[in-house]
Amino acid sequence: MIEITEHTAIWGILAGPAEAVEPPQGLHRLMERRHVDGVLFPLVVAPEDLGTLVAGLKTIRNFRGFIVNAPHKSAAVAFCDQVTLRAKATGAVNAIRREPNGQLIGDILDGAGFLAGLQQFAIELAERRVFLAGAGATASAIAFALADAGIAHLTISNRTTEKAESLKERLASHFPSLTVEIGTLDASGHDIVINATALGRKISDPLPVIPGRLSRDQIIADVITQPEMTALLSAARGRGCRIHPGKPMLAWQLELLADFIEMHARADDAWGLDRLGHALVFCRAWTFRLYQTPDPAAAFHGQRRSASPPARYSGLEVSWKKLPSWNISPAPQFSLLVSRLLVSRLLASLPLALPPTPLQRIRRREALRSATPAPPPSAQTPRPRTDSAWSAKRAATAWPATTSRP
Repeated sequence: MIEITEHTAIWGILAGPAEAVEPPQGLHRLMERRHVDGVLFPLVVAPEDLGTLVAGLKTIRNFRGFIVNAPHKSAAVAFCDQVTLRAKATGAVNAIRREPNGQLIGDILDGAGFLAGLQQFAIELAERRVFLAGAGATASAIAFALADAGIAHLTISNRTTEKAESLKERLASHFPSLTVEIGTLDASGHDIVINATALGRKISDPLPVIPGRLSRDQIIADVITQPEMTALLSAARGRGCRIHPGKPMLAWQLELLADFIEMHARADDAWGLDRLGHALVFCRAWTFRLYQTPDPAAAFHGQRRSASPPARYSGLEVSWKKLPSWNISPAPQFSLLVSRLLVSRLLASLPLALPPTPLQRIRRREALRSATPAPPPSAQTPRPRTDSAWSAKRAATAWPATTSRP
């Protein structure tokens, strides 16, 4: 449950029809992971009322910005005081940040998020021939990102030829060396086929390309996230193509959006005493094991290559296993580092008494047997457990009650 205070920030998701509002659960989880003191809510408004809404939001001092969905991506540019170069070239924005002085700064991150999703799965773009279905705001952002990534050829296919021609002219003005042509529904002869339209959200939607013209050597990508397996991807899989769904794009785009609209913890709380409590919460993103081992190399067993070396405290190995890096943005990584140091110091100051593991008990017994010579036949009579030899053996195998710091 979020505690609302006078410092709580407000963000919104701006959309027209209710079905165009993306589910904010992903951003809510991101805000929880970043320990953001803020709330996020949908803003459903008709296109004719967009100017009234934006003018009112600019006057709210704890309003930090909003995410822009269809059909307002192109219209929202006119209400921004400044836009980035790629947003100006694309002619649309999908993220608007409110500055402390009330100015609105716009950017579009669809293309950057899509490219990050491709790079996550090692899909190279340099010198590739790409087929792009769509010429709207999302498709335009992806087209400019593809051109910036160094593709060799781009074919644009769109229902409205005028929008495809407009996108071609804008690309030519910024990337004159890129070969761009207007195509049909035939995507053959291309390395990568991308659906950047809304076709695929409904079962009754037609396919953006002719599925019978797809070949096994092509990569078929889709920006639709719901459903994850669209009709296009299902048809491409049936043809033996490699498919790329829209979820990776969404995951990366959420991180980029959160960074742009400044979804971070408050600066005045960054070094407060309550960071110790936050450190314990941050440790949920790490799994650590405490054990005593004579072999330091054993602490690395089963860890990822990116895991940090274990820190030694009082003869104990503290090993940390990091979650996949694409789930943690740079800001929480720094906080995780701080929390790791705090908790490590806390562990070093506590008298830890941990029982030996079963494997450690077996190794100790084997070491004890190999180090103790066999008794002569005359001395094999049982002796009471109060004997000094039994006491020595028991002392050698007993776990110490406390562990003192070196």
